[in-house]
Parts: sequence; structure tokens; C-alpha cells
Amino acid sequence: MNFLIEHYLKFEILADLVNKAIIIVYVRGTSEAANVGTIVGPPAFKSLRTALKDPLKLGVQGVEWAGLLSTYKLGGDPKGIDDM
Repeated sequence: MNFLIEHYLKFEILADLVNKAIIIVYVRGTSEAANVGTIVGPPAFKSLRTALKDPLKLGVQGVEWAGLLSTYKLGGDPKGIDDM
């Protein structure tokens, strides 16, 4: 696993986002790993940072949720719905 993916898989520190001009709150797809996944999230964040004049102004916060097919078929994770 490369550094970029490892960084985003562990990115959970909201305090880090205070001085960011752009903040993305990202929810990974069902069955993806960690809180931003590996397939769509990290490559999208990398592309956005590349496009920005000041890439350090982009903050990303992943959302923790179970992401199970069983709860997907129910219309969502009951605990996650309560938490929201």
C-alpha cells in the first residue's frame, strides 16, 4: 500500500481541518476499507490537490460507518442513522 492511501485511510483528525479553505466530508462506498476507501477517495483527493494552487488548503474527513451489504439492503445502517 502506498503512502497516499495509507495517509487517507488514517485521516480522522478534525482539528487538522480548521485552517483549510476547502473541506471534503467523504463517505466511502459499501465494502470499501477504512473511512475513505481506496478506489475512489484517495485518487480523487490527489487530483484535487494537484488542481489547487495551494494544495495544503484542502482538508478531507472520512465518515466512519459499517458499510455492510446487509445494512445497505435495509436502506442504511440503523446505528449510523441514529448517530446522524
